[in-house]
Amino acid sequence: MAPEPRAQRWARIRAERREQILAGASRVFARHGLDDSSMALVAAECESTKVTLYAHFRNKELLAAEVLQRWLTAIEHGVSLVGLDTDDLGELLWSIAEGLTAVTMTDDYRSLFRAIHHGKGVPEPILARWERRFNRQRTTLASAFSPSGSPDAGIHASAFLALIDQAGSAHQAGAIVRLFLANYQARTR
Repeated sequence: MAPEPRAQRWARIRAERREQILAGASRVFARHGLDDSSMALVAAECESTKVTLYAHFRNKELLAAEVLQRWLTAIEHGVSLVGLDTDDLGELLWSIAEGLTAVTMTDDYRSLFRAIHHGKGVPEPILARWERRFNRQRTTLASAFSPSGSPDAGIHASAFLALIDQAGSAHQAGAIVRLFLANYQARTR
């Protein structure tokens, strides 16, 4: 086997180091939040120097933006997997609640949630994508709530998703589903 060309080897090493920095920064930002993190903390976490960090990222804001982007991409992927393939309101509510609860319990979700709600300096494109993260589920729920005669189906869909987003456990999510089911079953009788 021929040895790896020098330019390829350096590109691979640089890419690996960048990934190490992003992983370390992710842990630091998750632990300390965006505002209380520093390049020195990230360097220590990565067992690197600040010079190496600045060779990859000009400043903390650019590093944070890339970490936030990665968290959001992971969240969007998880949310996209939440099943919506049923016409039964009960099954739909349970499916969405279980799927979104699993996503909202991930470290990426909790870290990004904390950064958005307690930090400063979250880039506008990240905030806009965050606001749209449940749009597919919101649209599906609004359609499912409409046949029950609710003129506020969209509001109810948003309320359901907001409650699921704030649920701290699968048990709480289950209580939310039972509450909505009881409300909509009572309307259809």
